[in-house]
Amino acid sequence: MQHNAVVFVYRLLQYPDSPLREIRRAINTSIGRISYGFDVSPTDAPFVELAERALQSFEHSTRPGRWSVDLITALRHLPDWVPFPFVRAAKHWRTGVVQEVAEVPLQQAIEDIAQGKGKLCLVADLMRDHPDLKCDGSALDLIKWTAAASYLGGSDTSISILSSFVLAMVLHPDIQRKAQAEMDSVVGVDRLPEFSDRPSLPYLDCILKELYRWQPPAPMVFPHLVEKSFTYQGWLFPKGSLVIANIWGILKENEMYENPNEFKPERHWNGSVLDPTEPTFGYGRRVCPGAPLANKSLWMFMATMLATVDICPQTSVDGAEIKPQRKYNELPVQQPCPFPCVIRPRNSMTGVLIDTCLWERH
Repeated sequence: MQHNAVVFVYRLLQYPDSPLREIRRAINTSIGRISYGFDVSPTDAPFVELAERALQSFEHSTRPGRWSVDLITALRHLPDWVPFPFVRAAKHWRTGVVQEVAEVPLQQAIEDIAQGKGKLCLVADLMRDHPDLKCDGSALDLIKWTAAASYLGGSDTSISILSSFVLAMVLHPDIQRKAQAEMDSVVGVDRLPEFSDRPSLPYLDCILKELYRWQPPAPMVFPHLVEKSFTYQGWLFPKGSLVIANIWGILKENEMYENPNEFKPERHWNGSVLDPTEPTFGYGRRVCPGAPLANKSLWMFMATMLATVDICPQTSVDGAEIKPQRKYNELPVQQPCPFPCVIRPRNSMTGVLIDTCLWERH
């Protein structure tokens, strides 16, 4: 994870005006490495681009109320030849980019494993632990979709949170300076942060929790089916009913979080408020299984950025700072709209640390 974070910062400094684009590339590359063992080069990333297309299809298809079948569920039984837009779209996605994003990376990973080039990853673990799966079509299909789910399921939410981190640092330079001061006191300036430093960097953990609360990636989670009737605060939830958790409302509760629209990491210092991690990653059987991995990955990206770069607002021709707006799109997993900012190295040691880490890797 540290190497992925260092490559990310290296590219940020190469393209200082395009942090949101580099965030998408970095997160997709990182998850592709974990799922399939790919070391995607900065200049050639076909699998990352494939994942991007699949995510765009997902965002397009899951917009609330977009399809008539969302309101009249009996329409899902219509045959493929019926000329309803949602039928054609579902068939196109099912046999097109969704199938491609599940099949192409898997076959490449299997080929790498067969040639002895496979790296430690989810697919390699499953193939090694269950060698008989290679001849079992249904089991191989399970591996394919498990890997694809981990590849795609963790991308957009992590992209959203890391993009919100950049926006928050531009809007609140005092918080950025405080986090950097903590980083310098623990890590110093002659090395990069490691996971062993995390217990000594509590303010950074507070920032991550506040990001979950301030701008949850999915303000409304997907509907959950009630499997057994229950009563909550006098309300009956019968078996078979749908429950949609209002994550945004939970994490903006005035009685729990004072001035909830403010970005204030200090509110998480003493554990007196609800930890927003649980609502952010879901409930019940559908809780995100990759939550611990996402949390660690986001922490490493944020820590490496704070140690090596300054996240600054852009300036106008007359030298005035351009303060970005906190504006997000309306997709199921929300992303901040493009905003002006620039990435600068913190000091003369930044380039040395990054080059040393990349050199040691190779």
